[in-house]
Amino acid sequence: MRMIYKQPDSFTINIMGECQFSAEDKRQLCAASRIGFWGCWLVFEKCSPSTIETINIPFLKKLLAKLTFNRYFIFKTSLSPQQFSRVCRIILKLNNTAKS
Repeated sequence: MRMIYKQPDSFTINIMGECQFSAEDKRQLCAASRIGFWGCWLVFEKCSPSTIETINIPFLKKLLAKLTFNRYFIFKTSLSPQQFSRVCRIILKLNNTAKS
C-alpha cells in the first residue's frame, strides 16, 4: 500500500522538542534528529507506556499507522531563517542532553 504525505495545517514545537501537528497529533523529537547542509532530519520517538494508557484504542491505532514513517526531512528553504534556527537549536539541545 502506498501512503501519500499530506502537509499539516499547523506545526508547533517547544524547547523540549515536543511537536504538535494538529490537536490530536503530538510527537516527541528524539536525539537521533540531525542537522545537515540542506536541512534537518527530524526523528520522532514513539509514545511512552504511561501515555498509551490514557489514549483510547482507535486513536492509538491511527497514531501508530502515522508513525510508521517516523523520520522526516525538512529543507531549510521551506522555513524562514528564524524558524530554521529555532529547530536547529532544539535539535542541538536534545543531542547535548542525550550525551550528558
